[in-house]
Amino acid sequence: MKWQYKVIKLRTGTVMQNKALDKWNEELNELGKDGWELVDVIPMHAQLGLAGSTPEIRCFLKRSIP
Repeated sequence: MKWQYKVIKLRTGTVMQNKALDKWNEELNELGKDGWELVDVIPMHAQLGLAGSTPEIRCFLKRSIP
């Protein structure tokens, strides 16, 4: 079986807010409808110049190629 891979970023700055979680659910569910399966999640920090960093999550997905 052959696989196709995809990496997406999700910002976590407001992760505790229901709206942010709902947006994550919508995005991941849409990808699932297209055959993508979430296989791993890695927390990251995106550098934004001298002001610091914004927490993100990198999501690794795969789906089979017919």
